[in-house]
Amino acid sequence: MRSTYSDTIAREQQIRELTHEKKIVSSIPTARTRQGERKFYEIFILAIIHFLFAVFILGRFTINNGPLIQQVYYAFIDTSNDTLNETPLTY
Repeated sequence: MRSTYSDTIAREQQIRELTHEKKIVSSIPTARTRQGERKFYEIFILAIIHFLFAVFILGRFTINNGPLIQQVYYAFIDTSNDTLNETPLTY
């Protein structure tokens, strides 16, 4: 009778340990998923900040050098049209 009682207690202890280990193992992927989501949001926010910074710098450059940009643009258009409209040389 005593061996049955101790076997039952040992089995209950084993079940408790297995249940406890299962809870620990099941919580680890959840933590990894949350870290992955946090990393994704962190990268997304950094990308937005970099984009806004680039737009700000480009805007400042355009405001400060507007006439220069227009001259370069028109010179580029002018030279690209000249190369397209050239007549081939005939001998």
